[in-house]
Amino acid sequence: MDTIALALAISFLIGSLPFGLWVARAVGGLDIRGHGSGNIGTTNVWRTLGPRAGALVFLLDALKGVIVVVIGASALPESEAAGLSIWRELLQAACGLSGILGHIFSPLVGFKGGKGVATALGVFMSLLPAQTLVALGAFLLTVALTRYISLGSIVAASTLALFTAGGVILRDGDLASVEVLFTTTIAIVVLFTHRKNIRRLARGEERKFSLKRDVSSKNDEAPR
Repeated sequence: MDTIALALAISFLIGSLPFGLWVARAVGGLDIRGHGSGNIGTTNVWRTLGPRAGALVFLLDALKGVIVVVIGASALPESEAAGLSIWRELLQAACGLSGILGHIFSPLVGFKGGKGVATALGVFMSLLPAQTLVALGAFLLTVALTRYISLGSIVAASTLALFTAGGVILRDGDLASVEVLFTTTIAIVVLFTHRKNIRRLARGEERKFSLKRDVSSKNDEAPR
């Protein structure tokens, strides 16, 4: 039990590492929380400092998701995990969720982190690669058609949950599985972290994404 608690705590701490804040300071010498949307995630860093900085933040945040899954997979000794794969799956999912929540509620930035999408991508690419590729395709298609990253993230999370549930029904005939519970939970989390974006989308006020750096984002102070 102590090992499991330690794995969850370490996963939360890894998830809480604010790479967006650190990259923005190293590359642009600024506090990203005071620019653009004020978010420390990939999209705001990309808009403010350009694609290189944004891509670096994305990769680092996704890497956090991969690492916490590895922690979850290795937390149980082989002697305890033998014949109990369901417990290993649960621990991987729990560490994944802990890492994502650490990213969203990072104590290193006053519990106001990113929205968890890149870290969730790293988690699910490790656990459910096929389903995640389908969700990634839905994300890219949505963004290509609308240029809304927030909408793409919501569609991707929903697609992952629905596609996973459909696969489990075809395979097992019911929805009682770790995969369905986990993907549904993360879809709800993504909806929660994007609640302000959803309101802006409904009002037609959401900003569209561009591959190029948005100079105005660097100059506009964001509310803290």
